[in-house]
Amino acid sequence: MLLHIFLTLFFAAYVASILWARIAGKLRFFARSGGIVVVVLFVAATFFEASIGLQSPFEWNRIRFVDVAAITFAWIGFLDDRRGRSGADTAFLQILSVFAVAFFLFQPFVFPTELLYFSPIQGLSLLKIGSVFGLCFIAGSLLVYVNSFRSLERIDGLAPALGTVYAGTLETVVLAWEEPSLNMTFACLALIAFLTGFLLLNIPPAKIRVGNAGSLSIGFLLACLTFCVFSYREYIRVVPILCLWTLPTIEFALRIARRWSSKASATPPNQEGLCRSLRRRLGKDSYVLLAILALQMPLSAAVVVSYKTGYDFVSLVVAALYWAGLLLSNLFGKKELKQIYLLVEKRSKNDAQDGDSFDKENAPLNRKEKEEL
Repeated sequence: MLLHIFLTLFFAAYVASILWARIAGKLRFFARSGGIVVVVLFVAATFFEASIGLQSPFEWNRIRFVDVAAITFAWIGFLDDRRGRSGADTAFLQILSVFAVAFFLFQPFVFPTELLYFSPIQGLSLLKIGSVFGLCFIAGSLLVYVNSFRSLERIDGLAPALGTVYAGTLETVVLAWEEPSLNMTFACLALIAFLTGFLLLNIPPAKIRVGNAGSLSIGFLLACLTFCVFSYREYIRVVPILCLWTLPTIEFALRIARRWSSKASATPPNQEGLCRSLRRRLGKDSYVLLAILALQMPLSAAVVVSYKTGYDFVSLVVAALYWAGLLLSNLFGKKELKQIYLLVEKRSKNDAQDGDSFDKENAPLNRKEKEEL
């Protein structure tokens, strides 16, 4: 049954991508926004599935709200593709959207957020962060994950391929639930089908581009589904979420670090990153795509193992190894850490010199200086 649904949606995405590519060839302002195909098909499929299903009014409203938010992110990205909005306007629209999603979808003021860490030996560990901090935590996490996924859109095929791995990981976890959810199963399966159908035309050299419209909306759907899979009412199992999104989060964090330390570097902040580092080493974009997928597989496996065994410690250790290994290796991140260290050291020296000059200016006059006066 699942295979039949997957094949139907897969071919629908493939045919829609071909049609979009022909339209984009004639209408140039659609050339870099092919990812809209994925989000439009996802919205149509989930609306149709919800209309024929037996969802409660609460579930139907959640589906409808997620679909509207995904279209909003696609619209924000489409304006970015056309250079029609400033960075401040884009940031404001994104922040407004993620806070609306966090407020209405996860309802932290109805169910005050509690972060959960699970271990069969030590039992459950709960951290109550309350309503306000819970709202900010969910909204901030969604914002980081959406934009971290967007930052990986520099290589053709990377966004849909990596998105397929994420959605496949979530689908595996959902199928392992003791109480199956038809809504979550269909949503993850549909996203996998649409991403793989679109991927056939986005593999290097790409015939159709993802664009900001696609990367923002797909990133939002993946981030939202991740929180839906690993949360129940007020409880959020945060370690698997952090593990699954390790690679994009590292990329996003170092991108901010490069911007902060750009005064101490001759390289523009947007000219570095994991993709460009791998491209310099491997040469072809197809090799870069395979390398990043190979890096992601252990993280996804750790998430599945953590969920099925109950040991969140597995995901925690694997994520920590990636943060330490990538940042301290010559592969990625070492240059950024060095730049930050040099900048901090330079600022500390400047602060020390300013403090010495201030002390000298305000020091009491000695006897000789008093006599001269």
